[in-house]
Amino acid sequence: MTSPLPSAVGTLSDGVCSLLANSVGGGPAPTLDELWEMNPGPFDHDAHLALYVLNELHYTGWAGVDDAWEWDSTVVRWRTALAEWFEHSLWAALGSELADPAAEVRRLLTLDGPSTSLYLAEEGTLDQLVESMILRTPYHGKEADPHTFVIPRLSGSVKRALCDIQAGEYGVGHARSHAELFADALVDLGIDPTPNAHIDLCTGPSLATSNLVSLGALRRRLRGVVLGQLSLFEMDSVVPNGRMVECVDRLGCSDRVRWFFQVHVMADAEHEVQAERAFLIDYPQQEPVQVDNLLLGMRAQSLIDSHLAADLTARWSASSRPAVSAVG
Repeated sequence: MTSPLPSAVGTLSDGVCSLLANSVGGGPAPTLDELWEMNPGPFDHDAHLALYVLNELHYTGWAGVDDAWEWDSTVVRWRTALAEWFEHSLWAALGSELADPAAEVRRLLTLDGPSTSLYLAEEGTLDQLVESMILRTPYHGKEADPHTFVIPRLSGSVKRALCDIQAGEYGVGHARSHAELFADALVDLGIDPTPNAHIDLCTGPSLATSNLVSLGALRRRLRGVVLGQLSLFEMDSVVPNGRMVECVDRLGCSDRVRWFFQVHVMADAEHEVQAERAFLIDYPQQEPVQVDNLLLGMRAQSLIDSHLAADLTARWSASSRPAVSAVG
């Protein structure tokens, strides 16, 4: 089951959605120079929504949009321009200073800043939990799928480690994949689990993680980005998900909501060891030319997490009513 195209929030998403819905766009795809002149920030909502809509043609697609659009030449030009904008904006924001990847992950994990999981564990409301779950849907609704694209581009111990991690994400040997467990949790919270059903409620930063993994997974030259992103994601999972278990217990949520987070506590305790060894030690030795992309992936994920946490916790602290409360 697929969802309809989202509502546009600006000229870029309007051009993309109009093209896919009506076979006509708001003019030709913008060039990278034209995008820079528009000056969207690295987490601009309009730009990320446009890129997300195009990337989703590689995954579940959109209701009423023919699958043939995936490789339409106009779509490819749009997707290329937006992906290049995102890549260049990340380099501009993060720089390219070289560092030992394992040491860099540890540095990123010790950065101070707001924490969504800590806020929810200590004082979050049910509405705020629902909002946080809706904002997870672009990534967790298809958890593991974008990373799978990069498997053929790896070799040896790194490839085996990613396959092993992916097997866990897909629920091999278990009754449900992590994406299915997420859908179960959504249902019990009264949220429609249909993929992309709530994209109209998602912000630029909440779309950025999915776009980041697709950026690296769909471009061979950026394959290291995927491993960098996944390394940070796995190594920064056990503690936050443990806090989310505390949150759902405090709020009296169902066993299925609790299980989604508890599974990540258990699985990612093993995955973080695999990721550190294979992706941060073995991979730089196998492909030293990818170290800058490896660093970009982990730094970008850290930046996305900090922006999303700062936005949510500031807003939640200022008001008892979350901006996202409509669920259907």
